[in-house]
Amino acid sequence: MTHVVDALCRCTRAGEYVLATARFVPDSGEVIASVPDQPAISACVAKLSSERFTPFEAPSDCIGCGPQHFRPQRGGAGHDAGAKEPSAHFVISLKLDRSMEATQ
Repeated sequence: MTHVVDALCRCTRAGEYVLATARFVPDSGEVIASVPDQPAISACVAKLSSERFTPFEAPSDCIGCGPQHFRPQRGGAGHDAGAKEPSAHFVISLKLDRSMEATQ
């Protein structure tokens, strides 16, 4: 997470205020950071925050819960027995407020 915050600080200037998101994908070890309403800053952040972490399987305490009727049943028609269930991901919203910094 520190590399995302570092990238945000390096890609913005004094006087700016940005809302960013960081999406963590445990299965692949990726962190995808973006600033949706500011494409130039988003591109800079994506370039600088490309660090990865050791992949892991996200645990779940949900056993048999949720709307089962939206997914094909295991072994049923349209189900690929070798396909992996979609992984969990975590999305964190970040606000970087540099509006009070003196601009030069």
